[in-house]
Amino acid sequence: MEYRQPILKQLEIAAFALTGNVASMDQNIFALYKSSVGFGPHYFLKKDNRSVLRLDFAFNSEGGTGIYFGVNEAF
Repeated sequence: MEYRQPILKQLEIAAFALTGNVASMDQNIFALYKSSVGFGPHYFLKKDNRSVLRLDFAFNSEGGTGIYFGVNEAF
């Protein structure tokens, strides 16, 4: 889940929450879900299309942290 709030014409801030699991077919896939939350700025390279640079800061349910840089989006 992600929430985006525009700040300027080419800049927005996003907040997100994720959960998921990877398991083999013989494991209970619902037993060990891992979750994370985070936020970050998204800068649009051009006003008229969705090419974006994103820098996200995330915190997981086990106390870990991460910084993620991305170019463009999957959706």
